[in-house]
Amino acid sequence: MSQVRDFYDFIDSFAPFDTAMDFDNVGLLIGDKNQIVKNVLVALDITKEVIDEAKRLDAQLIITHHPIIFNPMKRIPSDDLRYQLIISQISVISAHTNLDLAQPFGVNTALADALELKNQAIIEPSLPIVTGTLPHEMNAEEFQEYVSLKLSNPRVRSNYNKIQKNISTVAVGGGACGEFVGLIAQSGIDAFVTGEIKHHEFLMAIDDGLLAVDAGHYYTENVVIKPLANKLAEHFCDVKVHISTVENDY
Repeated sequence: MSQVRDFYDFIDSFAPFDTAMDFDNVGLLIGDKNQIVKNVLVALDITKEVIDEAKRLDAQLIITHHPIIFNPMKRIPSDDLRYQLIISQISVISAHTNLDLAQPFGVNTALADALELKNQAIIEPSLPIVTGTLPHEMNAEEFQEYVSLKLSNPRVRSNYNKIQKNISTVAVGGGACGEFVGLIAQSGIDAFVTGEIKHHEFLMAIDDGLLAVDAGHYYTENVVIKPLANKLAEHFCDVKVHISTVENDY
């Protein structure tokens, strides 16, 4: 029978935990590495709704992208999510920036696949950015609509009205990767899709002639959950792997 440690070791084989960025907190964050797992729930985040879902599914393990413990904690009161997980004997493994950086399977590969990018490559080995080419050229407004459709997010933001060129080459960085706008622009890429872009980063992109698309943190990272669940299900034939149905717009 599969144990929590087996899931940790398997994820470590394609998204090594020791590759996570220094600020991050990944790995087995709550629970017992020897716990037997019959049901596992895969989710982007842990919220009250996700914990309720795990209980309904009799899940012994939740695997998330975002860590349930990020900053040092001084107390865990009874209404805290971590307390609820502990008393429910639900273990948690989080694969965050190690999954962002993973190649050829990871968050940004999943995002590039969702946008049907061809000729995928990484822009730099140490950065969570994947580049590729669109199936066909489109103008800036068409590309914003394309991203909105492919990621099922009706509230995509971009600077499309300031960009006159057609879009062929695209860089993607799930989550908060707006800081890389300058680097992407310097590389000659036509468009950059990420989950969070600040005001000054949009202005920088306009100056550099880069189409910058803020497609939402959730929408640019949740694309990895289904492929991750499928990968786990193929490897752990004795475990029922569930995909969380909890959604958010953030």
